[in-house]
Amino acid sequence: DDGRKLKTKEELLAEERDYKRRRMSYRGKKVKRTPVQ
Repeated sequence: DDGRKLKTKEELLAEERDYKRRRMSYRGKKVKRTPVQ
């Protein structure tokens, strides 16, 4: 099942967004305090 191994656009976008959000929140803690969500 090659389809199973491949990720859907939604999954890729969700992962990318989560990764970026994590980096931003981590960086934000150092620079200035901002409430998450």
